[in-house]
Amino acid sequence: MVKLEDTIQLNSGFNMPILGLGTWTLTGETCENAVYAALKSGYRLIDTAKYYGNESEVGNAIRHAIKDGICKREEIFITTKLVPWSNNPERDIDDSLKQLGLSYIDLCLLHQHGSASGDDSVYRAMCKAVKAGKIRSIGISNFYTEKTVSHFIKNFEIPPAVIQNENHLKYQNNSLRDWAAKKEIYIESYYPFGGRGHTKEHLQNETVLEIARAHGKLAAQIIVRWHLQSGYITIPGSSNPNHIAENFDVWDFELTVNEMKKLNALDTGRRYENREIREERIMKVLIVNSSPRHNGNTSIALAEMIKIFKNEGVETELLNIGTQSIRGCIACNSCAKNGKCVFDDEVNKAAPLFEEADGLVIASPVYYASANATLIAFLDRLFYSTSFDKTMKVGASVVVARRGGLSATFDELNKYFTISGMPVASSEYWNSVHGMMPSEAAFDAEGLYNMRVLARNMTFLIKSIALGKAKYGMPQKEEHQWTHFVREDLKTNEKY
Repeated sequence: MVKLEDTIQLNSGFNMPILGLGTWTLTGETCENAVYAALKSGYRLIDTAKYYGNESEVGNAIRHAIKDGICKREEIFITTKLVPWSNNPERDIDDSLKQLGLSYIDLCLLHQHGSASGDDSVYRAMCKAVKAGKIRSIGISNFYTEKTVSHFIKNFEIPPAVIQNENHLKYQNNSLRDWAAKKEIYIESYYPFGGRGHTKEHLQNETVLEIARAHGKLAAQIIVRWHLQSGYITIPGSSNPNHIAENFDVWDFELTVNEMKKLNALDTGRRYENREIREERIMKVLIVNSSPRHNGNTSIALAEMIKIFKNEGVETELLNIGTQSIRGCIACNSCAKNGKCVFDDEVNKAAPLFEEADGLVIASPVYYASANATLIAFLDRLFYSTSFDKTMKVGASVVVARRGGLSATFDELNKYFTISGMPVASSEYWNSVHGMMPSEAAFDAEGLYNMRVLARNMTFLIKSIALGKAKYGMPQKEEHQWTHFVREDLKTNEKY
């Protein structure tokens, strides 16, 4: 049997273990126990992300394992990821270091595609952090084509060392793996068993079971071994200490050439998590988050929508205005002459993005049964100072509160859409999420469900309207009829 090395050298010069523990969906004590069990079982690669909300638990488990003599810091390889819609990725990096309790991060990834500017901002911050010694290696996640990966190779000083993607028996993407290998980039597999809702069809696949019986191994061990022999790094996730140990017990056997061929033949070329995007005009949604809390509950609600938009092939641009100083409209009407607001701030920056977008999402925490005053000032001026036609742009409002005031705030925000000829996207309940302390919204299962439904419905409306425009054109417009409540008799000058 040819010995399989348990680490590979990245293009950054650092070694990375090829088998680790994924921590997606693990929280609290469950996460700490799982990471500790993994380290005790021999794992030295632990994968987390800022979006997972469990970096502090991962850090606690690492310190516990080091204290108990299980491992040393320099033996452990920690991966975390940054969201592309962050307003301050450099601060996010510092926050991840703080949450993990580490002086450096072994690998930091751009978690997924958000917008061109957002992606570049995060990647630029990661490059800067490498030079500062805060991060050792960087990479990207959820990028599946040579074209999208090439952007980060050509336009930045430090190329990706790792691409972490959905990768499993049914979606092997060998072409990207082989192309990336020539660039000295490794592919890391998440969802090695197919992911949520699909593990059964992988673990109970007859080909896998047949090979497992031949080796006296479990189906999961056969699949993990396939990943490693195929040249992938992989991070199976589990909270069960027995399964964690079993997934790591793959070093004492080897799949034959014929067995690898049989497993390779299971490839369907289709991912579960994301649909392939057709070559067509990409729809765009502008998202405005007015919460002043960095990565707070409003961000959690919007993150659920952004994931769905990405899956549906809709590009997003996120504006965080919660900490900006935005004054209200003074009714000077300078915008009518200048084509923009007299106050040159976030409103004027947002105007061209709004004009280009097919939809607008506005999100606010609830204050005294009303939206954030910053958002109201922003929207008053944005809608009043822009003269472009907003008809058939799809609008959606999202509100977040500890308890009450949601409906009143929801109605308040929707008025901006309904006065502008914008169809309003809805979910299966009002577009609201509950939570007081940061991260509590993650436990509002129904609220997050409604965010996902809202994003899908909004996408459907946007695409349907685009098809309708192409086939039928826009609704016919007639001259606006103005009727004032106070009118003056021109003959008598009497007001009535």
